[in-house]
Amino acid sequence: MSLLTDSDLRTKLCTVKGEEGNDKILIYPFSEDCLTPVGYDLRVGRLYSSSLHGGPFEIDDKSRIQISHGDTVLITTQEEIGMPKNRSVSALIMSKVSKVSKGLSHISTTIDPDWNGHLLIALNNYSRSTIELAVGEAFCTAVFF
Repeated sequence: MSLLTDSDLRTKLCTVKGEEGNDKILIYPFSEDCLTPVGYDLRVGRLYSSSLHGGPFEIDDKSRIQISHGDTVLITTQEEIGMPKNRSVSALIMSKVSKVSKGLSHISTTIDPDWNGHLLIALNNYSRSTIELAVGEAFCTAVFF
């Protein structure tokens, strides 16, 4: 098992729903800006829930998720991920340093080899203030193996 770099991902990448293959990874919608040397930055989707405020809540492009001090939120990813049908790839979700430095930390999770759909990522706010995230903002990275 080895880490897939950006050049490895390009050979396995499918960006059009319905065209996934036995050995392709679907990322939809795909953004070239989100491809990193060691993975793909996942972006904030439109649905989230909060341990303090309930939910689920739906937000639009002009709104922001407000994550209160001490809160844990569950955020859906903007992207749908479809792992290869031959079950040859899995992934880990990693924190982004830019978010950790503000006080956010995600609860570690995986993408199983047979996963297909949006992801639900848990984030904790350990800072002393409210942190905001916008729809479409990169907030964690999927590292594929």
